[in-house]
Amino acid sequence: MAWQPDQQGLRELTYLLREAANPNGRDQGLISQRLQLFNEYPDYNAYLIYILTKATNEDINTRRVAGLQLKNNIKNNFNSIPMFTLNYVKQTCIEALAHPEVVIVKTLSSVVSSIVSRGQVHNWLDVLSFLIHQLNSNNKLAIETALNTLVMICEDTAIELDEEMHGIRPLSFMLPKFIEFISSAEPRWRVQAINATSQFVLLKSPSFVEQFDAILTALYARTTDSDHRVRRELGRILAILWEAFPDKLQPYLYPTIEYMIQATMDQDEEVALGACDFWVQYAQVDRYHDELVPYLTRLVNCLLRLMVYSEKDLLDLSDEPMHTPFIEEDSDQAIRPRYYRPKNPIESPEPVDHPQNYSDSESEFDSDEHHITDDDEHDDDRDEFDDFDDDEFYSQVSLRQSSAAALDVLSVTYKSDIASVLLDQLLHHTLHDSNWLIRESGILALGAAAEGGIEVISRYLHQLIPYLLNSMQDPQPLIRSISCWATSRFSKWLMHQYDTNEQGRQLYFESVLYALLHTLLDTNKRVQESACTAFTILEENASNRLRPYIYSILTHTNKAFTLYRRKNRLILYDVLGTLADSVGHALNNPTYIGLLMPPLITKWNELADNDTDLFPLLECLSNITAALGSGFKPFVEPVLSRCVQLISSTLQQQAYADEYPDKISPPNVEFLIAALDLLSGIVQGLGSNIQPLIANTNPPLLSLLRTCIHDPVSEVLQSTFALIGDIAIACFNLLEPFIPDIMVKLIQVLKSPEYIISVVSVYNNALWAIGEIVMRWKSKTMYYIPALIDVLVPLLKHAHAPPSVHENSMVALGRLGLACPENVAPHLRKFIKPWLKKSLSVREGDEKDSAFRGLCAMIRINVNDAQEELYLLLVSISTWKSPSSLLSKDLHDVVEGFYQMTSQDEWNYTFSSLNKEEQAYIQSILGKNHT
Repeated sequence: MAWQPDQQGLRELTYLLREAANPNGRDQGLISQRLQLFNEYPDYNAYLIYILTKATNEDINTRRVAGLQLKNNIKNNFNSIPMFTLNYVKQTCIEALAHPEVVIVKTLSSVVSSIVSRGQVHNWLDVLSFLIHQLNSNNKLAIETALNTLVMICEDTAIELDEEMHGIRPLSFMLPKFIEFISSAEPRWRVQAINATSQFVLLKSPSFVEQFDAILTALYARTTDSDHRVRRELGRILAILWEAFPDKLQPYLYPTIEYMIQATMDQDEEVALGACDFWVQYAQVDRYHDELVPYLTRLVNCLLRLMVYSEKDLLDLSDEPMHTPFIEEDSDQAIRPRYYRPKNPIESPEPVDHPQNYSDSESEFDSDEHHITDDDEHDDDRDEFDDFDDDEFYSQVSLRQSSAAALDVLSVTYKSDIASVLLDQLLHHTLHDSNWLIRESGILALGAAAEGGIEVISRYLHQLIPYLLNSMQDPQPLIRSISCWATSRFSKWLMHQYDTNEQGRQLYFESVLYALLHTLLDTNKRVQESACTAFTILEENASNRLRPYIYSILTHTNKAFTLYRRKNRLILYDVLGTLADSVGHALNNPTYIGLLMPPLITKWNELADNDTDLFPLLECLSNITAALGSGFKPFVEPVLSRCVQLISSTLQQQAYADEYPDKISPPNVEFLIAALDLLSGIVQGLGSNIQPLIANTNPPLLSLLRTCIHDPVSEVLQSTFALIGDIAIACFNLLEPFIPDIMVKLIQVLKSPEYIISVVSVYNNALWAIGEIVMRWKSKTMYYIPALIDVLVPLLKHAHAPPSVHENSMVALGRLGLACPENVAPHLRKFIKPWLKKSLSVREGDEKDSAFRGLCAMIRINVNDAQEELYLLLVSISTWKSPSSLLSKDLHDVVEGFYQMTSQDEWNYTFSSLNKEEQAYIQSILGKNHT
């Protein structure tokens, strides 16, 4: 007998669903809890499908809520649904699909798709056959429902659909139907069919490849489609096809180019956006590079027209305050969420002294590698100039920004070809148009093409830079804004002018620097923002070239602090932090400190501990403390104390949240990370002078760090290990009582190589901290040597580890050998060859110097294992340009020792294998001539 609902239970559940569907109903939380209790009944989901499909007298919203509950139950509790209930739900779904009701079809489709996805395709093949059969129906609603359901299934289970099941591949009989519907008379069905087909392109599944020619024929027949929705889908799938099958699309090359140029100028914005995406994809396909060249003039003109602000753009901008209100601060709504950006360890082929403080000074837009971070999900509310730096500047989903991004990528690929076309239009028309909107779009285009077209554009920058500087004073704030950004895109050219001669320095570098400083004090908030970001980019490229201009910079930023409201003040912190990074210890000047620190300390004292505005200020101060060194001493006590309090309170809140997860929300761990990084900056800046302050922190900082090393958040570990390494350098005696616990944790972290790619920063800082500790702990490290060898050697040899991990492992092993040569030397055979190979790519510095001294100490004890790699050892030694006096003596002793112990024939053979420069270096070490 078929399942039937109990009427009393049905009434009770329907009542609750009716209340849940009422947006004005009370006690929604209680209703939700009562609905959750229904999951205890085995046939609860049978009631839900019954209400969705058969309770036709019930309010439609109630039925939809039932469907939503059912879909969520399937997604979250599928394995606990009894089989008899699941079978009833499946059968009822098929019955409802056979005679669909327009008011519930979307909900029904989502339920069916969820069952297929969670239960796997092979367990409900019947529904696919049924849906394909429905596509032959005379009922339009049945066809549309079947298509809609199939699209959802394709989106959720694309890979499974082309797996063999009971001798067939579902996709093999689905694709022909999709191809048929691509040519349907009904536009909505064409859209659905193209959408469903697109799910399989990047998978390159066998059934798709078999049907490839038929799919292309159907798609290209739609290039003259009159329906804008079809053109949207067509543009999307063509872009994906060119990414996946560039070689197979050669016969369609010219029709595609023509179609996409037309699509770029389509009246429908979504179609044009898709076309811009296509050009980004096309530019990355080397095979058809030359074929686009004849079309570049038309394409560039199309993109230029799209870069002009639309009426909608201007309307959106008109809703924002353009001038600084001197009475009111910016509201929370005016400021996008700010997230702390932990300092990155070194991940380049060349380690630096403090790996945890490595940051990439190159900020140019890289179209091939837009790294998406956790911040991106919160970026929807950015206004257009919220961050003028390249990746985020281009990330806006608008025709203006998408066309600029397309031009940027095309300029990188076509370089002089596209730059010549663009400059001809800009110099003779766009940049001198009487319409300020046209001029503004031309400046945007100039900046967009800066990276790829610099070879051609640089010939005209002697006239374009003055043009941009003049535009920074334009009456229109949007022109002033875009001029700042465009100028910053030529920062490297400006550095070249600085380095070439005094005239270039004065005419271009200084002119831009002072113009941007002047624009920092613009009364328009948008212009202030873009000037700050542009100046930050200039700072990053200029580095220590800025030292003669520190006073001018600080006087302008000081004035800006009095002018700016909250939003732009946060960006101003970046300007100052980057300045500190660029000029380093040159900032440690009483005059500079008198300008720099008062406004920062004022804000530091004003902000509450839970105010997210602390993040950029903490970042800024972290850079400044490292740069000022002893100059930060007058400010260190209150800053240090507050950082310790932030760490302590965050850890306490996390402990309470762990104990009472239902009552207490976890704290914002980014406060903890930011405080740890600022402490690193303070310790680096003050060195051993920090010892009494750390010794007297309340609560004790080192006890807090012993807790931090067990935090599950990788960014916390990254910053904790960095601070531990800094403290080891500055005041090792304070750290020593805690080292056993720390060493156990460091080894434990390094024992998980499966995470090496995802948390490389943690590995690098752990390795760096180990090296700093063992050099100072010396023989006390002995107990941990077997465990350290067991983790360091595999990391040095790890085939998939980033180069930075190999290099930091090499340094740590060398320093371990320096600390305990007698205990590490017996293991030399395990790692000497990869160690020496890796040493060739590591630049000279204190870390490599100490690591090499450790190697020499191990060789003196275990010379036999080293002799097997004598050639590689001599090559590695010969790369040294400026070894320390201690290392110079060690190198001499090692080379002299091998020369004395090796037979003349063997030495001559090894020596003759070296190149002339290497031979000369080894001879200079020995102080005698031999061959």
